[in-house]
Amino acid sequence: MSAGFFLRWYEAFETAAARNDFTAARDLLADDAVYEVEGVPYACRIEGADAIVEGLRRSLAGFDHRFETRLLGIMGAPQMQADRITAQLLAVWQRGDEPALVVVVPKDLYLRDGRI
Repeated sequence: MSAGFFLRWYEAFETAAARNDFTAARDLLADDAVYEVEGVPYACRIEGADAIVEGLRRSLAGFDHRFETRLLGIMGAPQMQADRITAQLLAVWQRGDEPALVVVVPKDLYLRDGRI
């Protein structure tokens, strides 16, 4: 796998966020993929590609889309290992004149047979 794969995932997720179209993101997920968030109040573990897509859809609708501005960028180059891509994203959300919410989001993608 390469950094190009991570960019495809990033672009697919951004398309999903902007257009509510998860087709490209779903195509990158193995049927038995696992999505896990740890150490935060919204921690979760979601199993299965379709359940992950639904979880991402709910997360975008319940959080991201409540802000007027949502920016997500890749910080630096993704790090490659045999079956893992590690990267950090910078997420910024803002509503009106309120202070921006800025979060560094670590991202680990574990790969098998060309899918997450």
